[in-house]
Parts: sequence; C-alpha cells; structure tokens
Amino acid sequence: MVYKIGLASTHGTGKTTLAALVEGELKRRGLIAKYLPEVASQATPPYYQVIITDRTVLDNYCYYAYHFGQDKRTLAVVLDHVKKFPYSQVYVVPRMNHAIQADGLRDVSQEMRVKIDQEIRALLQKQEIPHHILPIPEERDRYRDSWVRLIVNQTLQDLRCPEGDYM
Repeated sequence: MVYKIGLASTHGTGKTTLAALVEGELKRRGLIAKYLPEVASQATPPYYQVIITDRTVLDNYCYYAYHFGQDKRTLAVVLDHVKKFPYSQVYVVPRMNHAIQADGLRDVSQEMRVKIDQEIRALLQKQEIPHHILPIPEERDRYRDSWVRLIVNQTLQDLRCPEGDYM
C-alpha cells in the first residue's frame, strides 16, 4: 500500500513548494516518492512508495462549501472518498498573514483565506480525521526547513526506515 501524505490548507500557504521539498528529501533518502497535484489524490500507482498532494479532497470541499454552501450529500461523497482512499498523514499548513500575489485565478483577500483555513480545521476536527498542524516557522526559516524535516522524519518513521536516514 502506498503511504499517502496530504497537505491541507487555504491557498497561498506554500503547500506546493512544501510538497516538492518533501518529495526531494524522501528521494534523497532512497524512497520512491512522487508529488502529485490535487486532482490525482486517489492515484495509488504501485511504483511509488510515497505520494504527496498539495491539496486534499477535504480542502476542495471547503472551497466548494464557501462558494455554494454546505451540502450533506457532497460532504458524504468527500468523506467516502477519504475512507476508501485514506491519507497516511494529513498536515495542516498554517495560514501566514503575508499578502499573496494576484494571479487572476484565486481570491487573494485575507478574509477568504482566514475563512477557508477555519473551515478546513473545523472539518478535520468535526470528522475526527487525524491530522498534524504544522507550527508557524521562525522568521529565519524562509524555506520552511522545519516543516520538511518534520514531514520527512515522520514518513521515514512510519515506513520503518533506518534512523540514519532521518534529517
């Protein structure tokens, strides 16, 4: 079975970059890892030991609910998906208060980002989905090395890799 890591958070928190960094660190330690974009969250190809998604189906539901309102049937489909294709670990990436650059695709308002972040955390809590909330990094940790180290080490531990491979 593939070990699957989901990064959950509002947009503009650095999930995609974090996913790529974690993928690289796991590969450097000899694991066959692959970062997959959110649309591939159910992919479990046998040739990867680890896949990392930069969004979970839970995040997607929160965006859906933000725009169209809560929907019990849609939520049931999402929760069924998570049950059938579970994440080995879900990490909530903290929302930082920095402005994000407008790209014509995303709402860059701080208000929306706060609301999505709150909804993701509430959904994980209410549905009792195990997750880790990543700590806000120190100012000098621009590249989020502390997050990479935490995720890589947890993955290596869960996969029972030699401790010498840990960061």
